[in-house]
Amino acid sequence: MRSRRSRCRRSFTTLVRREEERLARWALELARRGLTGDARRVAEQLFQLAASTRVRPPRRVKRLFCKNCRTPLIPGLTARVRLRSQGGMSYTVVTCLSCGWIHRYPYRKGPRGGASISPSAAEYGSGGRDSGEREDKGPQGPPRQG
Repeated sequence: MRSRRSRCRRSFTTLVRREEERLARWALELARRGLTGDARRVAEQLFQLAASTRVRPPRRVKRLFCKNCRTPLIPGLTARVRLRSQGGMSYTVVTCLSCGWIHRYPYRKGPRGGASISPSAAEYGSGGRDSGEREDKGPQGPPRQG
């Protein structure tokens, strides 16, 4: 049987996470409208909430904001996103266009002959077609080895 304290903590954590995600969506919406100063203030509130409640925001929420200036990172608007591979390591390079800060997030390649596992579009707040799949289903050649 679970103790009352653990049930209360779990429900508290759920409430705080919902609020963090609501603040993140609000900050992204403000940034898309061009109000980056207001978006930064909302992001600062989000991270103050996380610090005061000791509930860490999920990784997908943390990666939506620049760690240096707290600007929401929206590809093509406030961030540049590139995929790089060097020395057997693959990573996503996200550059904040406000302060120039560079974030590198490693990702694993999938099984042999399969597609690589890349960060989801939702992680960076883009909402477009970022899956890496080709629109036309024509011949693509032999599968890559590696």
